[in-house]
Amino acid sequence: MCISFLLFWTPYAIVAMIKSYASHVQLPVALSVVPALAAKTSHVVDPLIYCALNRNFNQHIPLFFKHKNSKLSEREFTTQSIPLKTIAGVDGNMPISSEA
Repeated sequence: MCISFLLFWTPYAIVAMIKSYASHVQLPVALSVVPALAAKTSHVVDPLIYCALNRNFNQHIPLFFKHKNSKLSEREFTTQSIPLKTIAGVDGNMPISSEA
């Protein structure tokens, strides 16, 4: 991962230093754009490298995508509605407590 970081960001750093310290040097547009795009691409490549090289991640990611063999039932993932009669009482009137 460190090697990929250096490969992606070193050209960008070099171009940035040339533009900062040698402002009289004119660089072609392509020479400025390609390192910038490479540096931005590193944000996509680094997680992929991490996923490929991390053993712990590789062991747990299949468990994340298993839905059919899950121990949790569908009922635990859905919300259940409570009938209004249960809350208000059988006759539909709200119970009034006399201890107020």
